Amino acid sequence: MINFPLTIPFLLYTRPRTLLAIDCVAIPLMGIAYRMAIPIKGAAAAAIITSTFGIARVILYQAIAWRLLRDDPSGAIWSRTASISSPFALAGSAS
Repeated sequence: MINFPLTIPFLLYTRPRTLLAIDCVAIPLMGIAYRMAIPIKGAAAAAIITSTFGIARVILYQAIAWRLLRDDPSGAIWSRTASISSPFALAGSAS
């Protein structure tokens, strides 16, 4: 799947629940689409549904990432996510 290489890691870092929500909504919709289309058109229908879902998901990810970056010109999104504790941050403050 073609995607800008930093989009998914950026969204996982800033909005991890968004990706989960998108997939949780898409899975039942894809199941219904598969159930209706595969008996009629077979493997071609499965390929069309899978490709359509993949392209729509990438476009949605790009739009969400673009909106997050556009609405935050000061870079405050990084200060909010930097407060998440990590083992590296704790190791530096131990001494």
